[in-house]
Amino acid sequence: GKPPVSQAGTFTANPLSMVAGAAAMRALTELEIERLTALGAQVRSELGATLAASDLGGHVTGAASLFCVFIGDEEVKDYASAYHAWQQRQRLSRLISLCRDEGILLSRIG
Repeated sequence: GKPPVSQAGTFTANPLSMVAGAAAMRALTELEIERLTALGAQVRSELGATLAASDLGGHVTGAASLFCVFIGDEEVKDYASAYHAWQQRQRLSRLISLCRDEGILLSRIG
């Protein structure tokens, strides 16, 4: 039957991808991890400033090399505010389209 929880993703049930990912992680040096972390901070800072200056409004959250974009004026600080921000999907679609026009590829999820 259908599983009670959907489990979908890039590496789901793909042993070759998992082995390749593990090998890549082992190959990363501390210096590379620090560089990726710094790049993540730079992306969050610059994208956050760009959103603040735009008519879209929004906030960028994340840690290390990861980031997530929320559209809207409300600060995202917990699940409820994140859920509310995700209700602004049309505005997020506009941002993704504008970024794509500049050669920056973003996903709505993950």
